[in-house]
Amino acid sequence: MNPWARRAAVAAAGLAGAYAAVTTALAVWLVAGIGRRVASGPASIWPDHEELEFPSREPRVRLRGWLFRSGSGVREIFVFVSGFAANRVDAGWGTDDLARRLLQRGYDVLLFDNRSRGESGGRVCTYGHREAADLLGAIDHLESLGYQPGQMTICGGSLGGVIVMLAAPDLPHVGSLVCDSAFADMRMLIDRSRSRHPVAARVVGPGIAAAQRLLFGINHDVRPIDRVAALPDRPFLFIHGTDDAIVPIDHAHLLAEASPNPATRLWIVPGAGHLMAYRDDPDGYLNVLLDFVGRTAAPVAQSV
Repeated sequence: MNPWARRAAVAAAGLAGAYAAVTTALAVWLVAGIGRRVASGPASIWPDHEELEFPSREPRVRLRGWLFRSGSGVREIFVFVSGFAANRVDAGWGTDDLARRLLQRGYDVLLFDNRSRGESGGRVCTYGHREAADLLGAIDHLESLGYQPGQMTICGGSLGGVIVMLAAPDLPHVGSLVCDSAFADMRMLIDRSRSRHPVAARVVGPGIAAAQRLLFGINHDVRPIDRVAALPDRPFLFIHGTDDAIVPIDHAHLLAEASPNPATRLWIVPGAGHLMAYRDDPDGYLNVLLDFVGRTAAPVAQSV
């Protein structure tokens, strides 16, 4: 090999190595665990709480959270599933304040860390693929504590809403399912990002996807819309803001239209950004939420 060819080969190998290193670092950064502490303790939400630790339905993953009891004697409970990079309190969504208002109305509340977030186990976020098993583990644990599925409402925000839809086929007896600012098809989001940043998408996108697939078994074919369409007996409440710059409003319409259940509801909040519907209209949000729960949850049971 002549000197020029040798130098070119070395340079190409160096560039390939640098590309692999950069895209792998980005791939890990996007899904790696976040040990961020909650900004305020549970006492700032409600004086009565219990520290919980319970298993996911996926082996060797344990989850942690807070169970708040209203003391009303009514065994109805709201379970919140936070969005990407958020722990048990999704500050952007406002689940701390929303939980407090629900507790004041006599409902119990569970806030927990998704895998790889907060104090829960797990190495990475899988965009909903394996997080559905974590939500199912939370429901199993609540049942072991005496809560009846028909009196549970599960609310997911952003990626949390996706997790709710992916778990829905295994939640036939849960009373109400609510998805706020959730996407219908992850590929649609990726294609949108590529159209807005075409050079970056062509250069680093394939490397990031390959690294996530090889290192963690993650793929981007996440289509909660298929789960919704396959559940004619399951009504959903979809909430979305018109000014969502992360998940466009089109996703909410697609999800609502895909549901074959006539009791499915879509609530659009004019001017609201991503996961900002509660922040923008807290009273309206609570009214819509509780109206949907009243229509879909099982009759209230007495305390045991």
